[in-house]
Amino acid sequence: MKTLMMNLIITTGLFLNVAGSPDCLYMHSPCPAPTTQSKIDSFKLSLLKLEDTPEKVRIYNNIASEYKNTHIDSALSYVNKAIELALEINYKEGLAYAYNFNGILYKNAGEYVKAIDIYEQCYKIYLELNNYEGIASYYNNIGNIYKRIERNDEALKFYLRSFYLFTLLGEKEKIASPANNIGTMYEKKNYNDSALYYYNTSLSINRELNDSARIGYCYINIGEL
Repeated sequence: MKTLMMNLIITTGLFLNVAGSPDCLYMHSPCPAPTTQSKIDSFKLSLLKLEDTPEKVRIYNNIASEYKNTHIDSALSYVNKAIELALEINYKEGLAYAYNFNGILYKNAGEYVKAIDIYEQCYKIYLELNNYEGIASYYNNIGNIYKRIERNDEALKFYLRSFYLFTLLGEKEKIASPANNIGTMYEKKNYNDSALYYYNTSLSINRELNDSARIGYCYINIGEL
């Protein structure tokens, strides 16, 4: 039954009507923190020891992630290396991650048409892999682009799909972001009761996760209603 509902959300856009920020990156791979040149150097050294394998794709993606906030050109260079190698060795999970990350980079650069096109490539792979979590992340990311270009009805549609798909998957920690985004869209429409419902939903989850930054963000949104 749950699988049927997820497929309905994907194929028809079905979602329930309930009264009442950061982009999603999805791929469980080693992810270094914090961003330091020593980490980047370490990753680059590890590349010298690797054959053309999925691990090499993951390292390319991780280097791109380290560069994303400081050297966009370098980030794009390494994510494109990841895409090229993933295509060559038919590593679809790594390819989807790289496309998704590439889409985020172009979105942050304001190249929205290119970002949407790249996200669509990612989406096709998620469908092929029956990766529902990735699909839900895609919906939230596309919603973020439509929000930036003020196509609010389209943004709300995708945020709702993301919210309900993550809900069906039981991914509580991933629900908070689209819930907050839905609240923002309803607030823009002056549907304050609905906005408050989703802001409170996001707040409740972030409390459970003890995410102080997002808790504060929720309180700001609620206070501005």
